[in-house]
Amino acid sequence: MPHLETREFISLVALLFKEPDRLVLGNETADEAYERFGDAVDELIVREPGDVAVVTHGTVISLFAQRRAKQEPFALWRRMGLPSFIVLEVPGWRVVELCDRV
Repeated sequence: MPHLETREFISLVALLFKEPDRLVLGNETADEAYERFGDAVDELIVREPGDVAVVTHGTVISLFAQRRAKQEPFALWRRMGLPSFIVLEVPGWRVVELCDRV
């Protein structure tokens, strides 16, 4: 993927969240990324008892939090710095903590 100016990249990420079935960036749509990541998280939760930590980039975390914890994805993505984290309670997917900058 070619290097994008910051403004252009942010606009494309906003479009990715707005049109999740459209290929906007990379090799998969937002829907496909969510399905891949969500399936992996679900499998991990079944396989590993107790607390688990999952590390990934902010875009897929924002997609996941949108669909599981009813978070607004673009606002969450914009808020999260490097590094940052979100803690979700399972079951129920309630946001327990959001640290937008460590």
